Amino acid sequence: MSRGKFYLIGFFALIVFDTFSQVCFKMAALQGEPFQIEIEWLIRVFQTPWLYGAIIGYLGAFITWMTLLRHAPVGPAFAASHLEVVGVIVISVPLFGEVLSSFHMFGAILVVAGVVCLAQSETNLMFTSDSAVEIPPTAGLPLYLKDLFPSWSDNFPQKLAEFLGVSTVGIECSGTASLIVILETLSRLSTRKNVVIPAYTCPLVIFAIVKSHLQLRVCDTCPDSFELDPQALAKLCDAIRWPLFPPISVAG
Repeated sequence: MSRGKFYLIGFFALIVFDTFSQVCFKMAALQGEPFQIEIEWLIRVFQTPWLYGAIIGYLGAFITWMTLLRHAPVGPAFAASHLEVVGVIVISVPLFGEVLSSFHMFGAILVVAGVVCLAQSETNLMFTSDSAVEIPPTAGLPLYLKDLFPSWSDNFPQKLAEFLGVSTVGIECSGTASLIVILETLSRLSTRKNVVIPAYTCPLVIFAIVKSHLQLRVCDTCPDSFELDPQALAKLCDAIRWPLFPPISVAG
C-alpha cells in the first residue's frame, strides 16, 4: 500500500471513530435526561448502550492514532486529528437537526485549510532538505492489541535480571527516580561529591543532583553539538579533582 493511500485510509478511520464517539456521547446524554447529579442519573447513563459505543469509539481512535504516528509526521498528524470537528458538525445536521450556519462552514473550511497547509509544508521540507528526517515517537515502539491487556503474572524484574545477566535489578517509576538512586548509591561508595552536567540539560537532571545532596558543576558544550567541550571539561575536572562519575549529558 502506498503512503498516500495509507494516510487517507488511516485518517478517515480516525475521523470516523472520533465522530462516532461524540455522537454516542450525545445520544447517551439524551437518553440519560433529565440531568441530575444523583445515583439514578448515573444508573440511567450506564444502562444506555450508547455510552459503551463511545468507549469503543475511543479505543478504536486510540489504536488508529498510535498506528498513524508510527509513520506520519507529528505536526500534520496532530492537526489532522482535529478533523473530527468537521465530521461532528456535518453529522449533527441530519441526526440532531442542528443548523449548519455560515460560521460553522467557515470554521470547518479553516480547519481543513490548516491541515492542508501543514501537510504541504511538511512535504516541501522532506523534499528540499537532506537533513530533515523526522522520526515519530512510536516508530521504535509498535503498538499491538495485546499491549492493552498486559499479563500481570509476568515477573518483569526477574526476566530483566536474566536478560542483563545479573542477580537482581531495581525497577523505578521514571528516569529521574532512577538517576536519584544511581547518584545516591555512588555518593555512598565515593568521597567525591561533584557532578558535571552540560550547560544545556533537562531541569530534572538538576533536581536529581540537588535531591541527592551533591555539588552541581556546569560545563560548556561544543558549538555544533550537545557534546561537552573537551577543553572546558578538562579545566573543570582539574579544578575539582575529577567529578563523582562520568558527566551526565542530555543526549545520553
